[in-house]
Amino acid sequence: SLRANMPPRVHTRAVGVTPENLGGLLAGAYAPPEPAFLKIDIDSFDCAILLASLRIMRPAAVQIEVNSEVPYPLMFGVHYSPEFRHSTA
Repeated sequence: SLRANMPPRVHTRAVGVTPENLGGLLAGAYAPPEPAFLKIDIDSFDCAILLASLRIMRPAAVQIEVNSEVPYPLMFGVHYSPEFRHSTA
């Protein structure tokens, strides 16, 4: 499995991330304030997580999921809601 092959200094967590708990999760993981790379792909409110991330860290590079169904130059983002639940379909 992927987790079994991680280097010892890489730690993984299986938790739900929200803009509200992101700071605590990063602090608990000893994330650096200026990481080389930040990847966000949570299939929901990715933009809200990006904005929350940029309030507390300054990554050198960012990769974020985009929806290719939304044509340029339109902009679209899902706002965070504590009531949001992923579909089970």
